[in-house]
Amino acid sequence: MNESEREALVIGHFASACERMNEFARSLHQSSRFVSVRTGADIRNYESGWRLEKWVEAELDRAEGLWAAWWLELGRGERGWVIQSHLAISPDVLFVGLMDELATSPEEIEKLLSAAVENLKDALNQNQQFAEEVKKKNRGK
Repeated sequence: MNESEREALVIGHFASACERMNEFARSLHQSSRFVSVRTGADIRNYESGWRLEKWVEAELDRAEGLWAAWWLELGRGERGWVIQSHLAISPDVLFVGLMDELATSPEEIEKLLSAAVENLKDALNQNQQFAEEVKKKNRGK
């Protein structure tokens, strides 16, 4: 497999992870725990290089502009592909890094992206700090 085919496979794995994040956003919306849920994706160019980004945000407090965020990133690093995920209550209330991983093959990327998405989806049950802040700040429901 040449480099172009490998990159296409990696991007396909990220697209699949994005679809799972979209399903998660729909489940948050259907749960009626939040007034509003939105999702987005972007590609950005930082000093460290480009990053594919996917996020889900749930509105916590409209008056204060607070949102809970579940965030996933993929980009090239010096030694392979960098996968990062984190949780946040924004603006500037809480930031919890969940995963910083390095993968060197499309198979590793697929496995690590799947794990990152599952960790993000389970955060309201598994990450006590994030869950408590969401509950405390959620004035919408």
